[in-house]
Amino acid sequence: MYDLEELGRISFDVPKSGDWRTAWENVRAVASGPLVALALFAAVTVAAPPRAAAQNADICSRTMQVASEIRKAKRLSSSVCLVPVTELENRLSTLRVVGVTSIKSGDFDDLRGTDTLTLAESLQLTALPDSPFDEMTSLERLYLYETRLTSLPTGMFDNLTRLRLVQLFRSGGQGGMFTLEVKAELHGGGARARIDEAAPLTVSVPWTASGGDSGVATIAAGSRTSAVFGASASLGETITLSNPTFPGVSESTSDRKDNFRSFELGLSSTATSVTVRPTVALALSPASISENGGVSTVTATLSRASSEAVTLTVAAAAGAGAAAADFDLSAARTLTIAAGATASTGAVTVTANDNTVSSPAKSVTVSAAAAGGNGVA
Repeated sequence: MYDLEELGRISFDVPKSGDWRTAWENVRAVASGPLVALALFAAVTVAAPPRAAAQNADICSRTMQVASEIRKAKRLSSSVCLVPVTELENRLSTLRVVGVTSIKSGDFDDLRGTDTLTLAESLQLTALPDSPFDEMTSLERLYLYETRLTSLPTGMFDNLTRLRLVQLFRSGGQGGMFTLEVKAELHGGGARARIDEAAPLTVSVPWTASGGDSGVATIAAGSRTSAVFGASASLGETITLSNPTFPGVSESTSDRKDNFRSFELGLSSTATSVTVRPTVALALSPASISENGGVSTVTATLSRASSEAVTLTVAAAAGAGAAAADFDLSAARTLTIAAGATASTGAVTVTANDNTVSSPAKSVTVSAAAAGGNGVA
């Protein structure tokens, strides 16, 4: 029989180099016989490395809607938080998250095998965190339609080397798709680009005037119109808009932009054009008059000279708080802008009529129409 107390007092050091001959000599110095083998066996058992624990992904740390859709796709109970990473990496090819209000960093970590991600019908989703999809290295299709995104994080596509399709459509009000048609309209002596609904991202619209001028009009994210462009074009020139683009997206995709089979931006590819014509502005001097017989003079100005004379007929209508009896428009109601000029001649006036009733300020609306158009917008 072996003395367990004696066994407990036996110890030895195994050199880091793994020199078991030296270890054997250390054991022989304190024991002999069958006990040696037992002591050596115990030392080998203690030195064995521990078994590595399985790695898990924490679903509960993700945005609630994202966590819910992952559980649904994996057929997991709503109480499950930890899932083996391999389950997310290899067995979740499609993930659809609708109605999400926000996305945070880490929501899509470990989804290396997912090739289709939909974040749709999320009208409260206004922004994405930096590098939201970095670990989705197999992603091929990304649907971001019907959201309120106004920008995309810089470099968002850098790690998505397999991405082939991106959709950025917006809602049509009935859950359907529609495109934002970019139109040209006359404004301030030139033209400007306009869309019917605020742009989800900054829109660049190349334009060309028939006289040779060209440039790029920009509709800022969240806006509906661009600044005026083509103001130097001559009367009668046509300004044409070309296919619009999202410059921020192009910069983010860098040299990978050509890899996309389809980058659906939700913008119309139909070019529109306008013919440059002058616009008329009316002015009242002074703009405010006394009720006791005050007089204001009406004048007109063209945004640029026309090759034709422009004849304007002035009209006036009662505005807020006023009645027709509160003012008189002069008998002479014609203003003329000569060919090559921009300022009108002629005398048209509005005169206030006094009464015995005390009342707050009143307004009169003055308008004018060009006879036959005369090339005036």
